[in-house]
Amino acid sequence: MNDKKTVIAVTHTGIDLVVTDLKSAEWNRAQMVSIDRYWSEAPAPEGRHAEARVLWSTKALHIRFVCRQTEPLLAHEYRCERGK
Repeated sequence: MNDKKTVIAVTHTGIDLVVTDLKSAEWNRAQMVSIDRYWSEAPAPEGRHAEARVLWSTKALHIRFVCRQTEPLLAHEYRCERGK
């Protein structure tokens, strides 16, 4: 494994975001972190890439993920098959 450490800057916001504030301009102030590898550090295919942004307020730590999944959700398919 790679011992290199990544530091993510977390920006403070004076707004207490709620779960529906996904399009708030506050998110543009947060550092964008690319997620393009598996936990094993192997590169992930494009269809499994995502981005994360992190903000903090006096009340919460806010994390927004944007995923571009191009594969079917296997867990969902499994539940649907079991329900038949």
